[in-house]
Amino acid sequence: MESRHERLWMRLKEGNLLRRLVEEHFDGVLLIECATGEIWELGDTFSAKLRVENRSMDGVLYDRQLRETMAHYVEAADREMLVQRLCLETVKKMLERQDAYTVDVDTWRAEDKAFCKRFMFHYLDDSRTVIAMTCEDVTANLLGETDPLTGMMNSVGFHRRVQAWIDKHPGQRFRIQRYDVDRFRNVNGLYGRDVGDRLLRDLARHMKRFDQGENCFSAHLHADHFARFCAEGTMTVQECYDNFNSCFADYDLSIAITLHIGVYDLCETDCDASTMSYKALLALQSIKGSQTKCIAYYEKGMMDEEREQGELLRDLESAVANGEFEVWFQPQVDYASRELVGAEALVRWRHPVRGLLMPGAFVPLLERSDNVYQMDRYVIRKTCAYIRRWQDDMPGRHITVSVNLSREDLDRPDLCSRLDALLTENGIPRETLHLEVTESAYVEDTRRVIEAVRDFRSRGFIVEMDDFGSGYSSLNALKDIDIDKLKLDMRFLAGDDTAKGRIILRCIIGMARELALPIIAEGVETKEQADMLLDYGCREMQGYYFSRPVPAEVYERLLRGEERIAALCE
Repeated sequence: MESRHERLWMRLKEGNLLRRLVEEHFDGVLLIECATGEIWELGDTFSAKLRVENRSMDGVLYDRQLRETMAHYVEAADREMLVQRLCLETVKKMLERQDAYTVDVDTWRAEDKAFCKRFMFHYLDDSRTVIAMTCEDVTANLLGETDPLTGMMNSVGFHRRVQAWIDKHPGQRFRIQRYDVDRFRNVNGLYGRDVGDRLLRDLARHMKRFDQGENCFSAHLHADHFARFCAEGTMTVQECYDNFNSCFADYDLSIAITLHIGVYDLCETDCDASTMSYKALLALQSIKGSQTKCIAYYEKGMMDEEREQGELLRDLESAVANGEFEVWFQPQVDYASRELVGAEALVRWRHPVRGLLMPGAFVPLLERSDNVYQMDRYVIRKTCAYIRRWQDDMPGRHITVSVNLSREDLDRPDLCSRLDALLTENGIPRETLHLEVTESAYVEDTRRVIEAVRDFRSRGFIVEMDDFGSGYSSLNALKDIDIDKLKLDMRFLAGDDTAKGRIILRCIIGMARELALPIIAEGVETKEQADMLLDYGCREMQGYYFSRPVPAEVYERLLRGEERIAALCE
């Protein structure tokens, strides 16, 4: 026959609370039966003093052991006051008024080192027959070295520990790895901060699970950024990445939990730990948003590049106000009829010192500073003004221009109303301005993209899926999103223009035709590619074979017929 304690143990083991207590409070859990004061523990904190085996059913009186423990660890002047605050009678009185009762105790160890323990009490379940007491070492937290959310080292604690290891092991090799969880902002946005915090705690448990003493340890630096220090001979970077993927492959959120890792492994003797960690971050930033590259290593010169980009970022703040951005246009053609049918609006920065800059030099900086929306709004406003002018000057000319929307644009609840206002202000119909949404945006935030596209189309906008074929979820995106036009990315054939690639290309074009979905191929660079696409049934194209992006005045001459695209004259 089961004893009373055995039944209680089984009830505790089957509940979620045990898992939460054991996993989140690493110093131990003590159970106190309210009626008798008998205790037994689930962790290691009191084992030495109480002489109780882990998961033992042998009861000992809580108040007696509390007094003995305080005598062992606490100064005599504070002892009686703490015993009164922690005794069972006080705990039960406090739990009548509040859900949890917490007491911090300043103590000392045999080696005369001060430390602090945090005792937290709450009832185990609604029957209020058993109190669970967690005991947590918060010494580092009080010294500012521990993150209170996850219990891991924070940035200060991590960098101090790394520096101490380097000083203790001169000449030995090591790595610092920076982790960035993809789409974490979307987790907070879709599910709320409580779910986001739960994910961070789960990430922390994963990181600590693979710690290996002084030679391999981890920290939570801020937001969704974690770090790991690895001495040579511990886990490889790939093992760290694979461990993460295996642990979070089936995480219970609709958003896939993935990450990118930046690595510093140069072991420079003239660098402190904080600078090394920052260099790992620079490596991480070099692949942020990449769907194909998830691990990057710091290379010499990245710091100089970062300084240069910092200067550019400062200049960007005044670039819009000074009118330094220019809208250029890449022509789109009907290769069968040899006619110009539209253009894609692209941005260039006419920097007062550095000259004409391509988007790759400044758009990533805007994305990192969350200011890309300002530039996109400027480009769309200028594009609408150009369309209005060309319609006035060429009343019989059919004009359409595609503009790119970033992921940040899609997060703006007022985007549709702003687009409506721009079209009304310029007096141009919606079918002249096509909105391009990238396939990668769908991968980043499926639900938001589906909702945004539905909203655009309900207001009469024409939506194109850009970069189709460049990612790994193309067919899912095509199935889930109702779009008006497909932009086929020819880059997926780059370096592999084989029979297999041609079969895939022909099938995509045939599929679009079966779906009655207009298609345009972008990135067409040779006559052979253009002829092949036309043979497969794709008439509309853009790419360097026809024209690079050109300034507005050059595109205007193409619209007027004053100039011709050379490839259309062959």
